[in-house]
Amino acid sequence: MMDKRFQDQAQGLRQLLHAAPPEVLAVLPCGQGSMNWVAGQLRARAASGARILAMEERRAYGNLADCLGISPRFDLAAAMRGELPLDACIHESVAGLDVTLVAALADALGKDRIFNQRCEAQLRVLRSGWDEWVVLARGGSIEGFSQLSLASPRFLVALSSDPMSLTAAYACLKQIAAAGGERLVSICMTDAEAPHARQTLQRLCDVVLQRLDMPLQPVSSVGEALACGRHEPGSGADAYIDRLVRAAAGGARQGLAAKG
Repeated sequence: MMDKRFQDQAQGLRQLLHAAPPEVLAVLPCGQGSMNWVAGQLRARAASGARILAMEERRAYGNLADCLGISPRFDLAAAMRGELPLDACIHESVAGLDVTLVAALADALGKDRIFNQRCEAQLRVLRSGWDEWVVLARGGSIEGFSQLSLASPRFLVALSSDPMSLTAAYACLKQIAAAGGERLVSICMTDAEAPHARQTLQRLCDVVLQRLDMPLQPVSSVGEALACGRHEPGSGADAYIDRLVRAAAGGARQGLAAKG
């Protein structure tokens, strides 16, 4: 957990070094074993010196917290409402890798103007202290992806060569394409050493390009997905927050119209 003293020191250091805000990536694990792969990738990046804030949208068994062996208690929405300080909603798993639950936050965004404003302010505070924000997206719902996920400039779909994983990944890619907007979408086979994994991945990329008109960038790691468009305008947390604010404001206006 990042205490206030560390947060202040991190902010001062970033100002001194003119450091960029965190890079942002939404990750969608599809299929059995994919979340364990993501957890291993994030541990490895943290061990190499990156400071990562993972935002977990999934409530159910098998989410990132389960894979990391931690049990977070509070959703980040509690801090946005002013019920708890930010630090109480951020949980360290290993050095350099912090996790915050955002399922309730994802559900609440766009429904209330005051909540949206608080969310923007608190997210801007969270820019200090981490190099990367990774949103663990929940896909496959009727409503599609959350605003937290779709605001990301990058998406990584992590899947295996299992047919069910491929089916789930394609359904989610259709949702991403239908959502519109500009983002880099990369794809990774978590069992890259399996027979025919490379050919399966290439076929999926070809089908998605042909049917959905969406190019996919094959990668082998979370690090490669983050490197796509790194430090380009719109890839960092500032632009991410701006996109999220615009999307949430649109949702709030729709809610008010429905009440009227």
